[in-house]
Amino acid sequence: MSNIQLTFHGISTILEGQDVGLLLLVDEQSNQQISVICTTEKLKEFRFYLSAKKTPNTLLNVLWSVIRSYEESNFEVVINTLIDGEYKAYLYNSTTLDLYPISAVDGVLLSIIAKIPIFIDEYLMKRQSIPFNKDSKTMSLPVNTLSEEMLGEALTKAVDNENYELAAALNQEIERRKKLKNNKG
Repeated sequence: MSNIQLTFHGISTILEGQDVGLLLLVDEQSNQQISVICTTEKLKEFRFYLSAKKTPNTLLNVLWSVIRSYEESNFEVVINTLIDGEYKAYLYNSTTLDLYPISAVDGVLLSIIAKIPIFIDEYLMKRQSIPFNKDSKTMSLPVNTLSEEMLGEALTKAVDNENYELAAALNQEIERRKKLKNNKG
């Protein structure tokens, strides 16, 4: 399968008091979006870089400048899988064909800082994306993008609110992950 190019659309918090947020990525036609969950600490980094008037002299910027000065290569970030609620990616050097594993959150940040394109595996995009509506005030997240801790909290809230259909779906995801872990170990 091929890759689909994404554009960084923005950042958002999920709920007040939660220490997680969302990175919103949309396809080139702005028809579909994926949401990558990240910590509030990472959200602060994104806000810092997005609000900077000029390129700050941070370690990440300096290292990227050093890499670029030694090599005339083309780089891109590719989000290629989802494991235990976390998107995984790699930095791809299309000149040398080298792959460097990186978290999707760090890959998105690097794509902003280094001004390099970001892609997602076509199958993963089809499976995980939701329709994009720039005017929407709410957002759906696929259950398989939630961390185990978030799944547990959401399950408790669903039961407390007597939303048993949601509770069943959350419990099914928790059990699926337990089964996967047991099969691995």
